[in-house]
Amino acid sequence: MGSSVVLGKVNEPHCQEFLRGHNEEINIMAVSKSGKFIASGQQSSTKHSDGIAPIFVWEVDMRKHLYTLEGFNCPLTRLSFSPDDHFLIAAGLDSRMILWDMSVRSLSIIPSSLFHSLSI
Repeated sequence: MGSSVVLGKVNEPHCQEFLRGHNEEINIMAVSKSGKFIASGQQSSTKHSDGIAPIFVWEVDMRKHLYTLEGFNCPLTRLSFSPDDHFLIAAGLDSRMILWDMSVRSLSIIPSSLFHSLSI
């Protein structure tokens, strides 16, 4: 995928816009049901000693970076918005899930014992 989110128009294949911010390859993306938001997650960073794997949330119409969400140091396996765009949930290769409340930018770590019983 590379390290940029590419937005294009189906009827104009040569018209593309790039959302830049990641410093490693993007390995997962999600689009909100409303189409207002995109979330993109990258591989663990080799540019930082903590190896963080940030998730960027973008506002599509304005082509604007809204948030950088942190909490993973491993590849992400799932990424999804709630139907009302209020929450973003991510699951990592380390068997953890993190739920972000997009309206207040708070997070909750979901215990790994619940990980296998939830479907995202």
